[in-house]
Amino acid sequence: WLEPDRPHCTSSSWQMLSVPKSWGNILGCNYTQDHGANARLNGPKAHPCEPEYDKAMQKVYGGPPPKYFYKAMKEYPSKYSMGHGKVALVTGSEFGIGFYIAKMLAGFGFEVIMTPFNMQKCLKVATNIRESVKGAKVTVPAVGLDLRSLKSCRNFVAEIRRSYSCIDVLVLNAGRGGAVNEPKMVTEDGMEEIMQVNAFANFVLCAELMPLLRKSSAARIISQSSPARFDAKSELLSDFNAETQYVGVQQYCLSKAANVLFTIALNDRLEKAGVTNIIACFCDPGFTSTGVNFQHDIGFSFLGCFEGCLSTKQLHRLAHHAADGALPAILAAVDPACKRNSWYTPAEQNIVGLPIGDAFQGDVAKSHGSNEVKKEPGNCGSEGCSWPRNSAELYWQQCEKLMGAACRFS
Repeated sequence: WLEPDRPHCTSSSWQMLSVPKSWGNILGCNYTQDHGANARLNGPKAHPCEPEYDKAMQKVYGGPPPKYFYKAMKEYPSKYSMGHGKVALVTGSEFGIGFYIAKMLAGFGFEVIMTPFNMQKCLKVATNIRESVKGAKVTVPAVGLDLRSLKSCRNFVAEIRRSYSCIDVLVLNAGRGGAVNEPKMVTEDGMEEIMQVNAFANFVLCAELMPLLRKSSAARIISQSSPARFDAKSELLSDFNAETQYVGVQQYCLSKAANVLFTIALNDRLEKAGVTNIIACFCDPGFTSTGVNFQHDIGFSFLGCFEGCLSTKQLHRLAHHAADGALPAILAAVDPACKRNSWYTPAEQNIVGLPIGDAFQGDVAKSHGSNEVKKEPGNCGSEGCSWPRNSAELYWQQCEKLMGAACRFS
């Protein structure tokens, strides 16, 4: 599902391939809710404030039950560095993968700061974690976070800076999907919404939280990417804000490449500034049964099927549970061997399974295939890679220009 060229067609050319709504219903998908922009507003949802959230995720999104999460929760404390006395901030911790990241980190002794999008629900989720994880310390700030608004990002960080003197782990996990035929949406800041939510807002959060990260003895900044980055178009390097062309799924892929380029550019600056106590790395959850895939409409946007004929829920039979999709980010937070630009990903073809540590140290060509290696933005500048050497720098410069923000390391 990582290889199609078709998603890069214009949405108008794809409209001719749609099928009657009744066909989609017969083949197992709710046409009005199962895909694209409709999924964001009307699509199926599961929320951790519900009882038995693991099963609720399966019922709503399909896919298998958690296979490794609870085993890792028992075994990781004897293998990796725990978080007692440390503070972790996890974006998107109110549901899905982010919820499971927050839950396990709380179980490992971190004080976890949640990022409330819906304050009432977030308070219930925090209670859920406290009740299910012995001794969990979970904080819900009084100010919410909406990544579609840079003002909201700055207000949220101002609240964190009033309440905390140090952040040890920053997990930039939150994100949204995009479909081929999704109309372009522009935020109040004048930026394309997918890129702002998935990437640009992370830049602002990191810049604003840098003073707290600098005060940690050993801080980590973890960016959640996706295997979809292998399908990003490197020729769009100068247009992350989709000013010249827009296809929703293409923009999603580009935003996931941006997460990697951000990590590389940030580490370059940390090294040049002589900052030794902060490491930036990235991870991806593999093919995970979450609502983001419903927003993509995977069958249509990634596989090139007729619109509405192959449901995301059916395809999730090949995926793994959101709990297992959380494990790469969790490992990135506690692995003592983590270093700058380390990449954490599921072991089985980078799609499902237990996470592996620094994947670049393994046989990447064997696990990915040579084509993906060429399209890995983390290899930018390497021989045979389609991403130019200055890709990370170009992305960083666009962020500074668009958002008027800068990371200060002194």
